[in-house]
Amino acid sequence: NQYDACRSKFTSFFPLDGRHRHYYECTQAVSDDTMNLFAVFPKVTTASWMREVPGNVCLTELSIPGTHDSCARSALVPHAKCQNLRLGDQLKSGIRFIDIRCRHFKDSFDIYHGPIYQNMSFHDVLECCLDFLETHSYECILMSVKEESSPAKNTRSFFETFIWHLNSYPTDRFYLGDKVPKLSKVRGRIVLLRRFKKETGLPCGIDLSHWTNNNETFTHTNKENVTYHIQDIFKVDWAGNKKMAEIEKHFEEAQQTSGVLCMNFLSGTNLAATPLAFAQDINLRFNLYLSGRHTGKRLGIIVMDFCDIPSSNIKLILCNNQRKGWLEAVGDSVYDTVAGIFNGGYDGREPSL
Repeated sequence: NQYDACRSKFTSFFPLDGRHRHYYECTQAVSDDTMNLFAVFPKVTTASWMREVPGNVCLTELSIPGTHDSCARSALVPHAKCQNLRLGDQLKSGIRFIDIRCRHFKDSFDIYHGPIYQNMSFHDVLECCLDFLETHSYECILMSVKEESSPAKNTRSFFETFIWHLNSYPTDRFYLGDKVPKLSKVRGRIVLLRRFKKETGLPCGIDLSHWTNNNETFTHTNKENVTYHIQDIFKVDWAGNKKMAEIEKHFEEAQQTSGVLCMNFLSGTNLAATPLAFAQDINLRFNLYLSGRHTGKRLGIIVMDFCDIPSSNIKLILCNNQRKGWLEAVGDSVYDTVAGIFNGGYDGREPSL
């Protein structure tokens, strides 16, 4: 009966085997008693997807997968765990924006989510990112740094300790400019997004210090004339409907503007729903939403809890760059190709590389 129903809607099929397996892959997005949902993608190397993006493209024009509280993997408190994948595995899977929360303790930085220590230091984070970039020199990593939890036993400011950490590495491993750069300027480098005030005239990354825990969607232009538009409503309604409406609204606004640094957070929690429980619902809603809207315009930075649920979300985001012709795994966008198949337009021709 399911097969007959599909035949009545889709008039042409082809198997994802034989020669097609060299160009496409199919992953199961969800399976339950009512539905089996599969996603079909052109094959793309997620660990090095930026390699195909021209260097003259500004980072504001990309659709970039990211993670919220990227190192929050401790299961000690369920409401404090936000990711399954280790940071290095996130980067290999295509994540290029990471959210790093540092507690200032004994003149150094440890990684926390709220009051919960995540068994990592800021040094560990930097080592992981720089090791990845050493072997993937065409990529860059956008790193947001924010102070977390309560400082203790320090003899200097948060800013001074941040500079001390950076000075432990060659300066060319970081982009410390205050403008959003083109990709060619930052390949192989960490692009710093600063959510704290700086205390001197030293270059210290793109200033996002106006962004606090304000739990609302806002737009702000800093002193360097960088405009950023952020949806980070993390205290979500019980059903998640208001949150999803804000997510969709932000995508629409991002597609209607250019030159603005857009960040759209899928993450959220409430008393009843842990980050995992909420991600299991909202990440699938995002998957279905994005699968049905293929404008090819930039989405900005999409920031997720549990970025591996479902595993197809990251590739869905990357396919939006492919639509622009930047990723060249397949000549045409997967959206055009698959839509043609489902509408009876597939003529048996092999996709061109």
